[in-house]
Amino acid sequence: MKKIITYIILLIFSLSFAQKIAYVDTQYILKQMPQYQQSEQRLNSEAKKWQEEIIKQQSTLEKLRVAFENEKILLTEDQQKTRVAVIDSTEKVLNDFIEKKFGTNGESISLRVNLVKPLQDQIWNAINTVATKDKYNIIFDKSSDLIMIFTDSKYDITDTVLKQLGMGGKDEKEASKSKSSRAKVSDSKAATSKTTPETKEAKIKKEEAKTTSEQPKSGYGSKYVPKKNRKTAETETETETKTELEE
Repeated sequence: MKKIITYIILLIFSLSFAQKIAYVDTQYILKQMPQYQQSEQRLNSEAKKWQEEIIKQQSTLEKLRVAFENEKILLTEDQQKTRVAVIDSTEKVLNDFIEKKFGTNGESISLRVNLVKPLQDQIWNAINTVATKDKYNIIFDKSSDLIMIFTDSKYDITDTVLKQLGMGGKDEKEASKSKSSRAKVSDSKAATSKTTPETKEAKIKKEEAKTTSEQPKSGYGSKYVPKKNRKTAETETETETKTELEE
């Protein structure tokens, strides 16, 4: 089978020199669709309910087994057979339920197909529209079973298909995420600068500066200490001289 696929790929590429080719990532597109996210939520909700039921049945089965082992010695042969039959029946019901919900053809698979298929149809229609409009001869699906060892981004038309579906392209989404991230970082820095407490060292320096500014300046001619007038100075000098003579 792999040889056949390889042969087909080589044949396609041998003919592609005269043709216009491209590739698209349908899985990426699918995950960007709001309907797909809603479908996933619904599927996860149903799966959670089924898992809870499985756990409940497993607990019941385990209790039956423990009770049988503890009481086996007290039971008659017929009673033992009856208990074993009940245990086997309970285990079969559990296995049937698991297969029904999560088996190869289980409800989880069918539910996913029913939810996703309409969305896949929208994607294929958009791809066909783009192929017709831009005249592509070959379009590969990057997310399919086809192994693409190397892809040149210039052949990627995923953005074009997204826009055809009415959604922004990869570049727009990445730019939006980057802008949102930068805004969050900026807000975080602003909040941090407002709420960061003043350090102990800064408080000490602030108090010292305040104390220094409040202390009056001393010295002759200072605007805080008035100059002594001439008469007062002469009177003080005379008083000092008289005191010295009397002594």
